[in-house]
Amino acid sequence: MITNFIVEPVRLIDGGHIELQRRFQLNLAKLFPDDQLAECFKAPLTRQITLKLFNPPQREEFRNPVVTRRNQGEKEHEVAIALNITQTAVQRAAALQRMMDARGIDEPFEVVTEPPEDYTKLRRHKHPQYRFEPISNPK
Repeated sequence: MITNFIVEPVRLIDGGHIELQRRFQLNLAKLFPDDQLAECFKAPLTRQITLKLFNPPQREEFRNPVVTRRNQGEKEHEVAIALNITQTAVQRAAALQRMMDARGIDEPFEVVTEPPEDYTKLRRHKHPQYRFEPISNPK
């Protein structure tokens, strides 16, 4: 029932820590005992599922409510009070949405395919003997 099981590192487009997400394909048609029936329902009962294996940062967690409230005309400090977060958190959530809009994407996480230069926690890739070889991305 589950195929193409991949765990991959991801990171918000505005930086931050590298986290893991799991992608897999779920095919519920394999539950049918009849192979012909399973083949007929394969397309509608097959889904690509992505699971985040972490709690999202605050700016991502509140991004949608912040954008919705700001589009309704609420001021930053009103949104902050309503969502019980700081005004800085509201600004960062809005900035993340602006970055997504500028890139034309719906998902704020991007797959990390090489060690980020701006991530100070990872220095191993700067050693001359280090090699980073990501796996190919099956689609």
